[in-house]
Amino acid sequence: MPVYPGDPEVLLESASTLERDGYAVWAVHCSDQTGTHIETQAHFLECKTLDQQPLERLAGSAAVVDVPCGRIEPADLAPASERVRSADFLFLRSGWSGPLDPAALNRPWLTAEAAQWIVDSGVRVLGIDCFDFDVGPEYLGHKTLLEADVLIVEGLANLQALGEIEPLVLVAPLPLVGTPAAPCRVFAIRT
Repeated sequence: MPVYPGDPEVLLESASTLERDGYAVWAVHCSDQTGTHIETQAHFLECKTLDQQPLERLAGSAAVVDVPCGRIEPADLAPASERVRSADFLFLRSGWSGPLDPAALNRPWLTAEAAQWIVDSGVRVLGIDCFDFDVGPEYLGHKTLLEADVLIVEGLANLQALGEIEPLVLVAPLPLVGTPAAPCRVFAIRT
């Protein structure tokens, strides 16, 4: 599984085997931001960790908006303004399938104005089908969203399967205590 440069690699190793122990158990080692994952305020702020998030924040309606790979401006989001303002989640669908390269400017990334537009829209979760949406080490988009209490889901998969529907979404993270993030499954249910 690809990981963000500098993050711990994913490691799966057998801890017990049927032949030796009569049962099978595997050890799983990974960062809290491996694969599809949810990020909370504690990722960049001295603030709420994953276990301090109310579960109802992780379920709601989603507006799925097509965005370009590359720079995302408010003008890219504005045509969906009405749908976004009536949704709990905003999922950005870029179709990105490139490598995990933070320096790549051909991946989807938010301008500061687009991040503020998302905050002003009132959604409580932003999701994207890429590993990140910031350019530069300042992480201004993350900080803008998290300071405004907007949680982040990165690495979404199969958004193209949603077409034009506005699904009910359930985010199911590993129930980790004290962490800023967790790997998660995201379920979109046609309503």
